[in-house]
Amino acid sequence: MSRFIRQQGACGLLTRIHLEYSSLKVLDLSSTGFSGVLPESMGDLHSLEILCLHQCNSLALFHRHSLTLLDLSSNNLRGPIPDVFDNNTQLKKLLFSHNLFAGIIPPSITNLSNLAQLDISNNLIGGSIPSSLFSLPSLASLDLRNNGLSGQIGEFLGAPSLVHVDLSGNQLRGSIPSSIFQLGNPTDLSISANNLTGVLDLQLLSRLKSLANLDLSDNDLSMSNSKYVEHDMPNLSKVSLSGCNITEIPAILRNSTSIGYIDLSGNKIHGDTPSWMWDVGTESLTYLNLSHNHLTSFEQVPWKNLIILDLHSNLIRGPLTPPSLPNSLLVFSQASNQLTGYIPGSICETKGLQILDLSRKNFVGTIPQCLGNISPSLLVLDLQEKGLSGTISLTFGENAVLRSLHLNGNKFEGLLPRSLINCMQLEALDLSGNKLNHTFPRWLETLPSLRVLVLQSNRLHGSIGNPRTEFPFPQLRILYLSSNEFTGPLPSAYFAKLKAMMSTDQDGSRLQYMDQVYYQDSMNETMKGLEVHLPKILVTRTTVDLSSNKFQGMIPDVIGELGLHKGLNLSYNNLEVLGFISAKKQRNL
Repeated sequence: MSRFIRQQGACGLLTRIHLEYSSLKVLDLSSTGFSGVLPESMGDLHSLEILCLHQCNSLALFHRHSLTLLDLSSNNLRGPIPDVFDNNTQLKKLLFSHNLFAGIIPPSITNLSNLAQLDISNNLIGGSIPSSLFSLPSLASLDLRNNGLSGQIGEFLGAPSLVHVDLSGNQLRGSIPSSIFQLGNPTDLSISANNLTGVLDLQLLSRLKSLANLDLSDNDLSMSNSKYVEHDMPNLSKVSLSGCNITEIPAILRNSTSIGYIDLSGNKIHGDTPSWMWDVGTESLTYLNLSHNHLTSFEQVPWKNLIILDLHSNLIRGPLTPPSLPNSLLVFSQASNQLTGYIPGSICETKGLQILDLSRKNFVGTIPQCLGNISPSLLVLDLQEKGLSGTISLTFGENAVLRSLHLNGNKFEGLLPRSLINCMQLEALDLSGNKLNHTFPRWLETLPSLRVLVLQSNRLHGSIGNPRTEFPFPQLRILYLSSNEFTGPLPSAYFAKLKAMMSTDQDGSRLQYMDQVYYQDSMNETMKGLEVHLPKILVTRTTVDLSSNKFQGMIPDVIGELGLHKGLNLSYNNLEVLGFISAKKQRNL
């Protein structure tokens, strides 16, 4: 008789376990469609050691004294976790993650002297963490992340086997207990996104020489400044210290030759980048985020396999003279710094670049024409508010995958680049605040994904006219043409065919924003005469601004069909308000 059963693809109610399986040791019902309550006949499985119910449907908690592994993760289990572990000394793994368990951590769990892994992550557990949990002699992995746990973290006493600790995403307060730095050989420590306070001593932290992953971000911690630490941490692979009030790049990163991920964003790091930083993870580093600090220089990019480099919102000065960027680089952001001079053509040599954000700087000159040559990979190009001039000399090929183009707030003149017609995935186009001199670019109406079109504050002129296609701008929801020199009647033929603006099938209960993975689309909006910056754009936001032009004639009734408007501005034109706009259809105005 087999002592192992694995069932996949079954569904329905599990009503009976036959007695012929009484010697069963392993029962794996993971990823099945079984639902309901486990049958009483489960009690006849006296030899059962491992029970896996991962990704079933609300199977109730089952308890046997012989179990060594109980996996109830990824179900819809609700209510408190039963406090039934007093007499079970065999359990080695309890996996309860991704359910809807509430209440507190059952005190009887702390009696499981053989427990090696406890995972109650991603539930609704509250209360404090039992201090005796940190003293379980066999516990190696403790994962309590993403719950509602509160109170202080107890001392880590008598836990010689503990190597993985994740308490992130809770409401824990107080300081990090000093005993955590006396653990034997921890490899993973994450206490991010809590309410922890106090000063963290880097000298103590450096004692954890086996540590590979460290995440203390999004707390109210401070760190002691030290240019050197007593111990190297050669095994560091991932370090996240975002928002920890750090004033200099921490010395625990010295000699971290195999590190792959560093996030020090949102701190108070100032001055020049230390020279030893250029030797950190030269072969292994793939992610480096130093944004939102006070760095004044960043001279090298020596990391051969770097994928994301984020330096935005610092005080980096001087010309942008990037060294040879690695071809592995996908995201490069150096926005909102104090760089001056020209954008060098060498920036185009990184052929795989997907996101390039050099916005809000004091650059001069023209836009490098070669930027269009990286169109097979480029998703986002943000050069807004830079002082650039000349014509927009970009040429996008037929294989372009561009989704967001922000060139607003410059001094560009002339025409819109016709090659934009090749950007079939373009979602946001903002060319506002320039000196573009052209008629309305009706040829853009064929772009199937365009949601945001912002052309305000230019020198565009003439009549908008009628669409040339049956379904123009099929996804357009935001149209800003204000402060130009458009004439003639309002474009009623366009209004009648802007289907996305008429849609009412959006679920308003879930807020979704336009974003491009690592980049967040934003825009400026004029409200009651004041310019307001929108750091995020709702995908359901619907706004039309045709103000401060020379439109004339009547306001067409068809505007009343645009039922999801959050704003309609037709002011400062020569219009006659003779039509009737249905108050019912314009209830969101």
